[in-house]
Amino acid sequence: MQEQAGWELGGHRRSTWWRRAAVLGAVVAAAVAVLLATGPAVQPPPIVVGSEAATGGMGDPVGWSPLDRSTGSVLYLADPAGTVRVLDVDRAEIVDDLPLRPALGDQPLLLARVGRAAVLQTDDGRVHAFGGGLPDVVDLGRSLLFLPAPPDGVWLVTGDSWGPGGSVRVRQVDLAGARIVPPTPVPPGQTPVAAQGDRVLLEGDDMLGWWTPWTGEVRRIRGRRGLAAGQTTTVVCDAPCRTVDVLHRDGTRAARLRMAEPVAAAAVAPDERAIALLTASELASAAVVIVDRDAEAMRTVTNGVAGGTGARGLAWSADGAWLFFPTTTDRIGVVERATGRVSVVDAEVGAFDALAAGAP
Repeated sequence: MQEQAGWELGGHRRSTWWRRAAVLGAVVAAAVAVLLATGPAVQPPPIVVGSEAATGGMGDPVGWSPLDRSTGSVLYLADPAGTVRVLDVDRAEIVDDLPLRPALGDQPLLLARVGRAAVLQTDDGRVHAFGGGLPDVVDLGRSLLFLPAPPDGVWLVTGDSWGPGGSVRVRQVDLAGARIVPPTPVPPGQTPVAAQGDRVLLEGDDMLGWWTPWTGEVRRIRGRRGLAAGQTTTVVCDAPCRTVDVLHRDGTRAARLRMAEPVAAAAVAPDERAIALLTASELASAAVVIVDRDAEAMRTVTNGVAGGTGARGLAWSADGAWLFFPTTTDRIGVVERATGRVSVVDAEVGAFDALAAGAP
């Protein structure tokens, strides 16, 4: 795949941006570079885009238009005050308050969508599934953390500690809490970071590898850090997390991105043809980059994106048509995947630690 000079980046052609940059005299580096195919083609130089090119000069999120299209989504917001609020995105209002107390701490996953349901780690060390047609809140069991296992399973990571000498195990359950894979010890020196069906992605000893607990097989893959996993897609990066690889299920590379800033988190769309990346910017706001694998293009949202929640702050709608993220003004930003249009939900939701999307 060759470099395409006419890629659309947030509504501005790259050539238009560089003409404007010459007038402004500087570029504030925000995000991405280039997608590469798996073949032996010569690698083109990285492309660095700036915040004004990425947002069309919209600036602060208060300048983004209120959402005026139906998303058919609700958002579950893990409130640090000790509840889970339910935001009807299209009505722009909180419609419910669930009696579940989210866990405290900085684990990568606190609240996530699994299949049609949402899964939450609560402050009593247990994992619960709710919504998505479940008749009630389901207690999936106690864990140190949980890992969604697309399409509809959950791996529970259990044990006494993460430190030296600690005993850590994993077991897989379905959304009814039924056991699929019994407790299995994690290989020494490895940390479970993601899951995909019947296997768990391990990180440690300067390597990444897919581990199948019921056979013990570990298959090494490229990369040093696991960012996200879909049902057949894995997103990984190098140690500085500036080179991001999108891998097929067999570990071969589907695409590569060169980033101007380190990547803090990623989220794979349900159809796995789009990937959202969140940068770890030193600025007040981060950048959200949406990679369209079919169009071989990227769109970037920079100004007003709150980046502190990492992967806990990126949520695709159940149909993959919309990406939700927190803004720096206590609102929810929305990217329409088909057009790249950025809007905000016209409701102040205040602080929250994580979000997940579902259907009303």
